[in-house]
Amino acid sequence: MRKKFVSIFSTALILAYLCLCEACTQELIYNPEGGTSQPDNTATTDSVCVKLATAGSLEAYLKDSCKLEPLNVLALKVVGAINGNDLRLLRSMAGAGLTQDETTAGQLVRLDLSEASFAGGGAAHFVYEGEDGAEPCILALDNVVPRYAFGYTRLREVKLPEGITALESQAFYHCDSLCMTNIPSTVRTVGRSAFCYCHDLASPMTIPEGIEELGDYTFYDCSSLPSLELPASLERIGYQCFANCQTLASLGKKRLNVATLGSYAFYKCASLRQMVVPRSGVLPEGAYHSCSSLNSPNLTGIREVGKYAFERAILKAPQLAEGIVTIGDSAFCNASIEGDIVLPKSLRYVGAGAFASNSITSISLQSDIHTNHNGRAAFFSNKKLASLTVAEGVGVLDLEFSSCPVLNKVSLPSTLDSIGTAYYFYDAKGNAFVSTYGSIFYNCTGLSDIRLPKGLRFIGASSFANCTALERVELPDGVSLLGPYVFNGCTALTSIKLPSSLTSVSQGLCQGCTSLQELSPPSSVTEIEYAAFKGSGLKSIQLPEGVCKIGPMAFQDCTALTAIRLPAALHSIGHDAFSGCTSLTEADMPAECQLDSIGASAFYKCSALRSVALPAMVSMIGEYAFSTCGLETVSLPASLVNMGEGAFAYCGRLRLVHNWAITPQDITSGMFVGIQLGEATLCVPATAIETYRQHPIWGLFGTTSYLPDFSIPHSI
Repeated sequence: MRKKFVSIFSTALILAYLCLCEACTQELIYNPEGGTSQPDNTATTDSVCVKLATAGSLEAYLKDSCKLEPLNVLALKVVGAINGNDLRLLRSMAGAGLTQDETTAGQLVRLDLSEASFAGGGAAHFVYEGEDGAEPCILALDNVVPRYAFGYTRLREVKLPEGITALESQAFYHCDSLCMTNIPSTVRTVGRSAFCYCHDLASPMTIPEGIEELGDYTFYDCSSLPSLELPASLERIGYQCFANCQTLASLGKKRLNVATLGSYAFYKCASLRQMVVPRSGVLPEGAYHSCSSLNSPNLTGIREVGKYAFERAILKAPQLAEGIVTIGDSAFCNASIEGDIVLPKSLRYVGAGAFASNSITSISLQSDIHTNHNGRAAFFSNKKLASLTVAEGVGVLDLEFSSCPVLNKVSLPSTLDSIGTAYYFYDAKGNAFVSTYGSIFYNCTGLSDIRLPKGLRFIGASSFANCTALERVELPDGVSLLGPYVFNGCTALTSIKLPSSLTSVSQGLCQGCTSLQELSPPSSVTEIEYAAFKGSGLKSIQLPEGVCKIGPMAFQDCTALTAIRLPAALHSIGHDAFSGCTSLTEADMPAECQLDSIGASAFYKCSALRSVALPAMVSMIGEYAFSTCGLETVSLPASLVNMGEGAFAYCGRLRLVHNWAITPQDITSGMFVGIQLGEATLCVPATAIETYRQHPIWGLFGTTSYLPDFSIPHSI
C-alpha cells in the first residue's frame, strides 16, 4: 500500500512540474547525428515542444522551467506568440548571432512554428551593416516575418503558421542549409531577396493566390529548388528573381502572363521548360539567358526581345512570330539554334550579335532591318549557314553575316539600294564627311560569287573583306559610294569592274587582293585613297587623267607592279604611296604633271627604279621619299624648296643628279647618306656652280658641272 501511495505521489509531482513548464516535452524525434541524449545543460536535446503563454518568454521557459540549454536543442516546436526577443534567441539557437559575421554554437536545425504567431515588439533580432551604418532589424508588426528573421542561420526546416501576411525582405537570406519551408496561404507580400542564397532549398513550393509581386532576387541562387506553383494573381517578377535556380523545371500548370518581368528573371535556370510572358510583349534583358531546356519556345505575342534575352539558352527552333519588331543585342547569341530561320515582315531592328554563333542553315529576310553599329555582327559565326534569301521589296541590307564560312548562296532583290549604311557628319568647320558601316559578308570564306542588282548605289565598309573564295565582281554603274576596305583580303579576286559613277577608289578597297593583276579605274575617278591597293598583286594599272591625289600607302608593297604613269592632274602623292614596290622600274612623271608634293617614304625601297625626273611644279619631297631605291639618275626641278631628311639615303647606285634650283636647297648630311658622292656628278645652272661647290653637302659631289641646255628642264 505504501509503495502504491509513493507511486501516486510521484506521478502527481511530475504532472505538477509539467504544468509549470507549460507542457515542455522531449520527443526524441529528430537527431541528425544518429543518436539520442538526455536533456541537461551539457547534452544535446533532440526535440522540444514549448507552449508560450506570453511573447518574449521563450528563453526563460527553456532555461528556468525546462532546465534546458537552448544552444543544445536540435529541434523545436513553439506554440503561442513570439516577438523580437524570441527571434533573437531562435537565431542564436540556430547558430547565428546579432550580426552577419557573428556565429554561435547553437544546434537548432528544425523549427516548427506552425502553431505559433508573430507579435510585434521586443528587441532587435539582427543588425544589418549597410553603407549608411548599422540598421537594427526589429519585428515591428503582427503577423509578419521580419527582415533577416532566419538569415544566416543553420536551419534546415522551418514550418510557418497560417495567418502570416508578409515575408519581409531577406527573411531567409543566406539560410544556406534550409531544405524545406512553406509560404502560408495568408501571405500577400514576399519581399526582396526573401529566399536569396537558400542553396539547399529542395522541396517544391507554392506561391499563394493573392500575391501580386515577387521582388528582386526573391529566390536568387536557390540552386536546388525543383518546382514552383505560381499564382494567377502574380503581376510582377523582379530582377533576377529566380536567377541561378538551376534545377527549377516547372512554374506550375497555368500559362502566366504577368504585367512586368524583370531583367535576368530566369537567368541560368538550366532545367526550366516553360516561359512567363509579360503582357507588354517585351521580354527584358537577359530574361532567359542560359536556360538550356526551353527547346522551341513560341514567341507569339512578343514584340520586343531584349538584349541577351536567350543568350546561351538551348532553343533549337524558336518560333519568331509575326509581330516582333525589335530583337536586341545578343538576344539569341549562342542559343544552339538549328535549321532555317525566317525573319518576319514586322521586324525592323536587330541588335549586335543577335543570332551569332548558332547552327542556322538558311535565312529568309522579309523586310528592311537596321542594326546598331557597336559590334553589329547579327549572324556572326553561324558555321552551317549556307543560304541567304532577301525578299523583293527590301531596300537596305544592314545585317551582318560575317564569318559564316559555308555561306555560298546569296540571293539579292532587284529593289536593293544599299549593302550596309552610310551616315553624314559635320566637322567643327561645318564640312560634311561620310562614315560608312558594313561588314555584311566579312570573312565569308566560302562565298565565291555574288550577283549585285543594277539598282545598287552603296556598299558599306568591309562588306566583302576576307571573302577569300570570291573571284570576280562586277559593280553596277549606279554605285556611287564604296566604303573603306570593301574587298580587302579577297585573295582569289582576279577581276573587278568599277562603276562609271565612282569618283574615288576608296580606302583599302582592294588591299591584299594578291590575285588582282590588272585594273583600269573609270575616267570619273579623281582620287586613289589610303591603302587602296596596298599589298595587292597588281602588275599594271592605268590611272585616269583626272586623278589629282594618290593617298598614303595607296600602292604600298605592290611587289609585282612594274610601271606607273602619273596623270597630268595629279597634285600630291601621300606617304608610302609606292613604298616596297620592288619591281617598279618606271615612274613616268610627264612634264605637264601638276604634282606639288611627294610624301615621306613615297618610293621607299623601290629597288628596281633606276631613274626619276620630278615635274617642274614639285616644291616638296618628304623624308626618305626615295630612300633605298636603285636610282642611278635624278632630276630635281627649280621649284623644289623643301627636301626631307634622308630623301635619297642609301641609293647606293646614284651617280648623276640634275638640280635646276639656282639657290642650293638647305639639306643635311643625311640627305645622301650611304652614297659615294665623291664618285657622283652634280649638274646645276651654270651661274650657281660655285655656290654649290661651297655648300657643305652639295659640295661633296666629286664633280660639279653645269646643266645641259635641255628644252625640258626636268628631264635627264
